[in-house]
Amino acid sequence: MHCPALVQVICSELLKTWGQKGFENHVAQVQNFYKDQRDKMLKAAETHLTGLAEWDEPKAGMFLWMKLNGIEDTQSLIEEKAREANVLLVPGTCFSTLSGPNPYVRAAYSLPNEEAMNEGFKRLAKLIRENS
Repeated sequence: MHCPALVQVICSELLKTWGQKGFENHVAQVQNFYKDQRDKMLKAAETHLTGLAEWDEPKAGMFLWMKLNGIEDTQSLIEEKAREANVLLVPGTCFSTLSGPNPYVRAAYSLPNEEAMNEGFKRLAKLIRENS
């Protein structure tokens, strides 16, 4: 019903060190970082995947969910061909409660830089064209 005791202790110590204002500043920095990362990923998707995939702008979090057009099931495409092309995505079946084909993938924008996002989506676009 609550976070682990160690996390509570760490958070308590951070609040003591940072104070309320310091904590609020940290949260604002984290929000700005993820918004900037999200915007870079959306730009890369628009550049390389328009017409090949569909997505909605994330309002929070660190993932972009995409439906790959013309790909009935992303599992083998992502686990085999994308991996061989050095594209790291997660097939939608990993998150679905339904069995069967799933045309979705999840891309994380928490770690890659803008160059990696563009290169990854450029490679993904090629894979979609070759496999749809």
